[in-house]
Amino acid sequence: MKRPPLTLPSALYGLILVALALFIVVGSSLLYARVRSFQDTAMSAAIEARTAGAAQAFAQALAADWDNVASIAASASMDDADTTRALLDVASNGVDRVSWAGVADTSGRIVAASDGLLEGQDVSGRPWFLRGLRGDFAGDVHEAVLLQEALGSGDDPLRFIDMSAPIRNAAGDPTGVLGFHINAAWAETYLTDMARTLGMELILVGAGGDIVTSTVPDLPDDLSFRGLDLARIGSSGASYDVWPDGREYFSYILSDVTAGDMPSFGWRLVGRIDPATFLPTSPRALFYAILSALAAAGLSVVIACALFVAMFLRPIAAMSLNAERIAADSDEYPMEITRTDELRRLSAALARLQSRDA
Repeated sequence: MKRPPLTLPSALYGLILVALALFIVVGSSLLYARVRSFQDTAMSAAIEARTAGAAQAFAQALAADWDNVASIAASASMDDADTTRALLDVASNGVDRVSWAGVADTSGRIVAASDGLLEGQDVSGRPWFLRGLRGDFAGDVHEAVLLQEALGSGDDPLRFIDMSAPIRNAAGDPTGVLGFHINAAWAETYLTDMARTLGMELILVGAGGDIVTSTVPDLPDDLSFRGLDLARIGSSGASYDVWPDGREYFSYILSDVTAGDMPSFGWRLVGRIDPATFLPTSPRALFYAILSALAAAGLSVVIACALFVAMFLRPIAAMSLNAERIAADSDEYPMEITRTDELRRLSAALARLQSRDA
């Protein structure tokens, strides 16, 4: 069977449909990649700024205690235990995060402490004393057995953050060590409140790679995946990982948490955001929304094409049929169509041909 000839309207419709099909196939993949890249960039920037802000606020809160340590260490005298004890009482009383402050002589014996706690005790083997004897020290979270017994707390072990600095004589030689025990529960509460305010989760990773505290519930200490592994080795940067709950999260690892002259604890702070709660819509939903708008634009092109066919191509088809009938000796006058200059000239030419034949 002979194939019907191609008409101009059919050719135009075919051109539009092929162009739209190519746009959908090629453009949709590029569009989705671009949407995802844009949202990833926005997410990375947001989580980096929030994590850095949380780390800075947390470090500055601790830096206020470090300023007290440095100030008292510079003014304390090993020869006046009463005055030193009064300074330590002022530093710890009314400040929930400072659980204990004390001064030990070079042998490791506590000579003055807030509320007199642990005075006379030997702390020569404690890291805060050993490191503080050599210089400024900020220590990771640990349990304090002696202070636990002195405070008479319950079964849950007390955990503290250490700060210490040497006390020196006029010649610059160490004569003792000043130590602060910062309540780790305060740090947990502070980070929890900060995470809630910022709409994210925070995980504090210690110098040894263990999880010091976390606002993510039921997170095991031995958890290992790419994001936390990067934090454990001290790397910084954004990460997009599947966490143990099977969901994907954006995270940002900050390699150090410190402020001012405070010595480093060796901490890394991991900020985590659930894209489903942060982004107003998922990349796929946003992609479909944009694609729907483009589909509406494509429909507008098809409608415009149909109007073009009706206004400019259909008259050509009508004139061609008219010319065929005239060529077949039909007694009819050539159609007069002046919608475009080409149609006007074609109509006039047909009229001249008919009059010449006549």
